[in-house]
Amino acid sequence: KPKAVFFGSGKYHLGFELEVEETDGDDSDNNYTASLIESKLRNRAYMKYDGSLDAGFEIVTHPHTLEEYKSPDFDWSFLSTLVSHNYVSWNNNNCGFHVHISRKAFDAPSGYQAEVSHKMRFTKFIYDNQYQVERIAGRKANDYASFSDKGKILNKVLHNDQRNGRYEVVNVYNTHTYEIRIFKGSLRKERLMSNIEFVHAVCEYTRNMKVVAKHTPFAWSRFVKFVTDNDTRYPNLMLIIDEAFASERIRSEV
Repeated sequence: KPKAVFFGSGKYHLGFELEVEETDGDDSDNNYTASLIESKLRNRAYMKYDGSLDAGFEIVTHPHTLEEYKSPDFDWSFLSTLVSHNYVSWNNNNCGFHVHISRKAFDAPSGYQAEVSHKMRFTKFIYDNQYQVERIAGRKANDYASFSDKGKILNKVLHNDQRNGRYEVVNVYNTHTYEIRIFKGSLRKERLMSNIEFVHAVCEYTRNMKVVAKHTPFAWSRFVKFVTDNDTRYPNLMLIIDEAFASERIRSEV
């Protein structure tokens, strides 16, 4: 694992891990394809072996600001290169997409208690809205991304106490980041950007919220309004939310 290189100036950064598989189950081309991807992304990412994959590898980015992922300097054409070399991610049950957000995202001028409160609100929001989060993530909870810590957020945030180990939807075991593991892998740029924007948007949405009792869920509708009000910052998230819930709106209108 190389030393982290930070791209973009800002209060905090995000990184992602994308798992991909070769469609015919032959991993003999992995080194060649991984080299092609690395040449496109240059020093912005590195390739890893992943034991959970049958015939694939993992693409891991260095920390970027949200704006850097939108910059022309980040070459998203690596996704079409993967497709042309017969790799998949969405159409494979093994592949996931994990987003890391810096713990610095929760720093607060007023000190430690405010930081803890923000981490709790961030984590609680995701656990409170499991159904909606699963819809935009493209998959339900599984052995690699569990919602089993729901209702136990305080111990999770304060003491890194996780019932399913690191395989929680929000994994707090990492020293420098929180890891959100629920997303299904994809080779579609809009979906991957939506996942990154979602983590960023939840962080910003929960930054100044009041703590509520653990039995009182945070409302999803208010979050969607926040995203809508900031649609120029979160356009891909708006798109995926619209796609994920379009069928429900149609049924409700009939």
